[in-house]
Amino acid sequence: MTKKVRFLAVMVMLAPVLLTAVASDPPRVRPREASTYESRDSHEGITVAAEAYVTDEQIKTAFGNHDPRKYGVLAVYVVFFNTSKDALKLDTLDITLERARMKFEQIPGGEVSRRLNGFKAPNGVKPPKIKAPISPVVDQEFLLKLIPPGETAGGFLYFDRFFNLSGDGPTPSERAESHLYLNRIQWAGTGRELMFFDIALPNNTRKP
Repeated sequence: MTKKVRFLAVMVMLAPVLLTAVASDPPRVRPREASTYESRDSHEGITVAAEAYVTDEQIKTAFGNHDPRKYGVLAVYVVFFNTSKDALKLDTLDITLERARMKFEQIPGGEVSRRLNGFKAPNGVKPPKIKAPISPVVDQEFLLKLIPPGETAGGFLYFDRFFNLSGDGPTPSERAESHLYLNRIQWAGTGRELMFFDIALPNNTRKP
């Protein structure tokens, strides 16, 4: 058997495995019409909508078998609807998630992926095996710095320690309404800063 024939034979054997791996990733979440989002804020021709992914069905749809909630991470899908005639600059965007008197730190998708992969720091004996990033988490993170006029863009933001992973049932603070604040958004044409957006998220968080 030649090398070429052996290579083709191996690829034929691996094809079902590769296809299964690709098929296991759910399709990317796409923005809906602005009016379909319960949580949104609008002014100056801009609408920002947000949806916290807290139910089993939402998690399965967006991330497949990967559940950020089990690591205390809340995934929030945010969408910018720019119906104005100017682009939006987001390079100085400041994002805060608050509930009751608590503030939750935003964390990058790469960190969420490492947690889901069970990453552990080297112990000085043997370096850990680094797994590939979880594509539904890192590829759907909202990282845009500019939204052209007339365009719509969406993606996930991740917040740390949102879920109380100890005890039974939600605490009073977990039942409180959460607010997503987006500040320091600028018009690209003039550099003028827009008024901040305040998006109230329903208090329907569940413990995983």
